[in-house]
Amino acid sequence: MHQTPKGPSPTQSTEYGHWHAALWCHAVSINWSYLQHAAQRLLPLVFLPLSAADAVFSVTGRWLGTDGHLYYEASAAWLSGGNPWDVFVTNRGLEYHYYALPTAAVLIAPFTKIPEDLFVAIWIGIQVVAAVYVVWRLKLQWWWLAFPPLVDGILAGNPSPLVIALLVAPHPAAKAFAVLLKVYAGLPLLGERKWRAVLIAAGIVVASVLLAPGLWAQFIDGSSDRTARQLIEAQGGFSAFDKPVVLAGACLALALIARRDLRVAGWLAPIAIWPGSQFHWSTLAMPVMTLPMAYLLALPGLGLPPLAVMLYAAISEVRHLRARPEGGSSATIERRPEGGGPQG
Repeated sequence: MHQTPKGPSPTQSTEYGHWHAALWCHAVSINWSYLQHAAQRLLPLVFLPLSAADAVFSVTGRWLGTDGHLYYEASAAWLSGGNPWDVFVTNRGLEYHYYALPTAAVLIAPFTKIPEDLFVAIWIGIQVVAAVYVVWRLKLQWWWLAFPPLVDGILAGNPSPLVIALLVAPHPAAKAFAVLLKVYAGLPLLGERKWRAVLIAAGIVVASVLLAPGLWAQFIDGSSDRTARQLIEAQGGFSAFDKPVVLAGACLALALIARRDLRVAGWLAPIAIWPGSQFHWSTLAMPVMTLPMAYLLALPGLGLPPLAVMLYAAISEVRHLRARPEGGSSATIERRPEGGGPQG
């Protein structure tokens, strides 16, 4: 008599299912680890050509040291009785004005005693040294010196590399001077709860108001018109400031990040929502950098920094919901095991 073959018992089916699921998860884990490792190794291959292209464009497009010239000429204008915020440079028929704080004009003023071209050369050299210090201090792999926003700040002669170097330095006074150069540097200090540095910066600002009230009056006068002009010259900037829908998403992302880690939110807020942001501002993300952010922020695309911040928030929320340990995040950046100090 023909007998129908018996299938596996429920217990055998369950055991087989568990074994199969475990094997599949193990394979996925190995593949994910491989992909993460490969993505880490590909980063310098992304950084180097982008930075090389930026260098070529800076030289051929006559952008090299542009911001250094702006800082010098703005301070010189103030010393001669002019308005620093009327200073601009022209490139390919377009005007680009000076927008830094009055304290920056005061800090640069002593350097106007030397020739302008010499100052710009020294200023760019300072940015190079600052970039090296940042990579060392954060224990990043040395090829992070080719991180495109960092290179862009050096080439432009913008103090962005110096600002982050001051922010990650251990002394409160150094951190305070970062705010004197770039006001948005105050947000990382607030996120880090570096109250001594905040008080020092506030004290120096008050002193500069008392010593140079006319300079501050010029700064305040027409500040709203200056912000509108800055957005036009920056083509809206890299942040979400002039994009209402994206701005709402970026603010929500920052709120979610701040709920879990105020420090990270402080570093990322300027690149996500500050008006008129530039490509080199993304150096501020270096102390809290993740692998997905590194790829997005390396690209000189308008609107990418807030997208990177929203992606960071989304990944953090998913990790939290899945209760994955922080140390096991697939988004971490490899750091050097030796040398350098603690993260700023």
